Amino acid sequence: MLFRSSTVRDITSTTRLPAFGSRSTMLTYIQSLLEEQSGGLRTALVIIADQRSVGMVTIRHWKFGPSSIGYWVLPPSRGKGVATQAVIAAVCGLINDRQQIQAIVDTRNKASLRVVEHCGFVRDPENDMPGALAFTVGSTGLPPQEKP
Repeated sequence: MLFRSSTVRDITSTTRLPAFGSRSTMLTYIQSLLEEQSGGLRTALVIIADQRSVGMVTIRHWKFGPSSIGYWVLPPSRGKGVATQAVIAAVCGLINDRQQIQAIVDTRNKASLRVVEHCGFVRDPENDMPGALAFTVGSTGLPPQEKP
C-alpha cells in the first residue's frame, strides 16, 4: 500500500495535496520533506490504494526522544481504513525494540483519534499539548497486523 517517495515529481505527479497554501508553498514543503528524508531525518511515504495515490505518511526521526508520525488521506478515501492500514504498515516497517513513535492528534479530529487507537498507540498524557492529545507506540508493543 505504501511506497517511499524520492522526488518532488513522485509526489506531485501522483498525489493531489490538500490545500494548505499556494502551489509554491506546497512544493517548498514537499522539497523540505524530501531533503530531510535524504538526510535520514524523515521518512516520507505516499499512500497507494486502488492503484492511486490517496495520501501521505511522514515519520520525523528525532535524535533524542520518540519519532513523530503525521498522515493525511484525501476525502474520497476517508472512512475506509486506508489511514489505519497505512499507519500500521509504516510503523511496523520502521519500529525497533528501542524506538517509540509519537502521534500528536488535534482533539477535534475524531477520525485521526480512531486511527491511532486502532493502530495500537496508547495515550501519553505527559506530552499532551493545548488542543492536542499525545499517543505513543513502540518499545511497549507493536500495533496489530490487521485492522480491528
